[in-house]
Amino acid sequence: MLISYLNIKHLLYLLITLWNCDSFTSYQSVVLNIKSISNSYKYDSYFNGNINRYVTIDNIISISDSRDNQRDLSTDQSQHLYAKTFKSKNQGGSKGYGANDDRRRQLERVLSAVRAETSTVSLTEINHAITTAGRMCRVDDALEIFRGIELLKFQPDIMSYNNVIWAAGNAGRVELASKLFQELLQTAANSYSSIKKPNVYTYGALMHGCAKSRNYKLALSYIDLMLKQNIKPNLVVFTSAIEACSESGQYKEALLIMERMKALNIKPDVTMINAAIKACSIAGAMDEAEELAEKLRQFSNMDVFTYHTLMMGNTKLGRYYKVLELYEEALQSNAQLDGGIYSLAMLAALNSGMYSNVPKIAESARSQNVKLTEASYTTLIQAYAEAGASELAVSCLDRMVDEGLQPNEISYAAAMAACRDKPEIVLGLLDRMADEKITPNTVVLTTAINSLARGGPAFTDKAYDMLKYMEEYGPQP
Repeated sequence: MLISYLNIKHLLYLLITLWNCDSFTSYQSVVLNIKSISNSYKYDSYFNGNINRYVTIDNIISISDSRDNQRDLSTDQSQHLYAKTFKSKNQGGSKGYGANDDRRRQLERVLSAVRAETSTVSLTEINHAITTAGRMCRVDDALEIFRGIELLKFQPDIMSYNNVIWAAGNAGRVELASKLFQELLQTAANSYSSIKKPNVYTYGALMHGCAKSRNYKLALSYIDLMLKQNIKPNLVVFTSAIEACSESGQYKEALLIMERMKALNIKPDVTMINAAIKACSIAGAMDEAEELAEKLRQFSNMDVFTYHTLMMGNTKLGRYYKVLELYEEALQSNAQLDGGIYSLAMLAALNSGMYSNVPKIAESARSQNVKLTEASYTTLIQAYAEAGASELAVSCLDRMVDEGLQPNEISYAAAMAACRDKPEIVLGLLDRMADEKITPNTVVLTTAINSLARGGPAFTDKAYDMLKYMEEYGPQP
């Protein structure tokens, strides 16, 4: 019971003392339970089970960012392929679009025309510029162009509305998208207006905003409104609705949407099923996710997104054996595997105690010309640490640099943990961090103190000095 009242600072002092007395063995559990009594610890998310394990699913999450939107839900068929060429997440429209630099220049030209109120561009160019602004999350520019259409002696058409609604939704501004939609309804109801009523692409634009903002209730209401207006939803609309459900953790709603599709005689495609699998995986409903995946297996349609999503969901539930099964299946499939697949497999092997398999998986990735990520290397370092291969663990830092990666605090912490019985190396790693201008965080310093304390009297003073420095200058122990 006493341990529940100790804070992390007291435990660090205790750690230094115990490493220099004969009774450490009986108190080893005190050290290993630091995580359980430090819920407010700033870097606690990097621990997984004990003080020396820093790799968790949180380190892998970012790998899936680029897989989240496998279909670009643009506003009409002609824009669909065009929009898919944009994958930048830049908010300010920075350079670097490569082949799409001309689109960016065209956007600036249209903006200049609107601001000068000179009709030097066509309505088609204006509509494309609205989409380009939306893809770059420059929703204010998209709205300015849309509002400037009449200044250039044109009338907005249905594509103009669809594009600006999509631009607003793509920036997560569903209220603005809804307001523009209501404006379209009112304009289309005017007997003197040439603007057509909303079409399926209008709702595709609205649904995209719902998916971006995770507003599944609004998405469901739009489906009801479409059916009321006798507009048959298409796969893009349904996929976006399911995406909104998945991001909200509403997997049951996602499955109900698929049932509504069946009632409309619409067959789900791979993208649709993958979206539903994602919904189940995020909610932890892996049995349901596996049932959906089985439908894809029947037609050999499992792709990298399917494997990644299933592996991610099972990782969160601690089903590491299943993750490794999926990895082996993915290797035998026709899917083009990415770094996320290998990272999740390495993490599963580590957490299953199959330390020797982690380097093998890493080599398999390299053999396929798939570069390891920072998270993968941290997993690899930890595996070497568990196997007692401290030199190999430290060498991973050099290999990361050779491959264009920058070791971070967690990489160094894992390497230090691997060298916990070699305080000289730990001090060298701290010096290396200083040379690279990487500020040690609490995890790094705690790991270093652990190693120095284990080094006996010759390093005890350094451990105490480090702890006092943390108390005075931070980060707080």
